[in-house]
Amino acid sequence: MTRWAPDEHLCQPPVFVGNDFVELSTLGEDRERYVILQNGKEVFRGETGSWGVELPVKGLWAWNGTCALEVMGDVIVGGKSLRKETGYSEIFNWQLIDGKPFYFFAKGGKVGISYDGQPAGAAYDEVVHYKCCEPAAFNPAGNDSMVWFYARRGELWHFVEAGVFK
Repeated sequence: MTRWAPDEHLCQPPVFVGNDFVELSTLGEDRERYVILQNGKEVFRGETGSWGVELPVKGLWAWNGTCALEVMGDVIVGGKSLRKETGYSEIFNWQLIDGKPFYFFAKGGKVGISYDGQPAGAAYDEVVHYKCCEPAAFNPAGNDSMVWFYARRGELWHFVEAGVFK
């Protein structure tokens, strides 16, 4: 048995998609390139770009018979870039709310939200995200029924809670 080494997997533990073992792995000593392996077989290869103190990989999840991986500014679902498929310039804070995908996206200088594959409502000038250290307290957070975040429209900042409330 091999001991799991967080630095070789960009600090993301593996997930099971059904009976399939899915893991993220760096390409040797090159920490700017990674692969998603499903049962040891490569299903996606990507690059994180250069990075400092903030880890570029934000999460690996099993969802809807496949896996989702958030890497700084993009989400890979089923081996495909969601950013490229949607044409958004950035996607961030992917999570499941009530079992359905939620994320923020940037397009045309505005930040919107998507829930269950559909753009939903609000357009902001800025949503605080990917901050490090003390400002990280203002990054989006959530649970399985909601997300909370800080967003700016014009000169005014808002604290927003959005979710599925039953």
